[in-house]
Amino acid sequence: ICLTWLSTGSAVRSFVTVWRHLNENPMRKVLITGLMGSGKSELSRILRSRAYSVYDADSRTKALYGRKELAERIHSELGLEISQLSQVFGDREKLAALEAIVHPLVLEDFLEFAAGSDSDPVFFESAIAMDKPLFKDVFDKVILVRASERKRYERNPQAEKRSAFQREPEHWDYLIENDASLEDLERKLDLIIKDL
Repeated sequence: ICLTWLSTGSAVRSFVTVWRHLNENPMRKVLITGLMGSGKSELSRILRSRAYSVYDADSRTKALYGRKELAERIHSELGLEISQLSQVFGDREKLAALEAIVHPLVLEDFLEFAAGSDSDPVFFESAIAMDKPLFKDVFDKVILVRASERKRYERNPQAEKRSAFQREPEHWDYLIENDASLEDLERKLDLIIKDL
């Protein structure tokens, strides 16, 4: 797949290419989502240990910021260097503008990742994908990982700071309550894998 998201005029062609890929590629795509500290990354680690392909949206997005063309577009449209991006998180308008630039690249990167994978299904780990219209209808199934507030804050001290900016999706196909042991998490995952 070769999408040219950095060129504004190619957006329509890009979306057509994405939809063709989604319709022609029979590989199932499963979203792993949940609030920070819920256990998404642990679930992804288990899946990788079982030879499933898991796309970590956070780390892959950070890698995309290393692209010169992306840095130039962000500077041109937002007046910010990559090192200054933390400034947009308090400004909804700038955050929306940044997401409009970056999220299409993330989707492109994921579809290329999925196309190059031997794993079926392919998993996509993200806390926010369900909130973003661009990702609507990309995933065949959604796994929501949920944990109590106390557990989430224990697991990740940053979770409390981010709570105001994150919310669980309203719709999902599978729910994993993740307040117990690692063995319990694996047992619940086994049941989902059998059903996928």
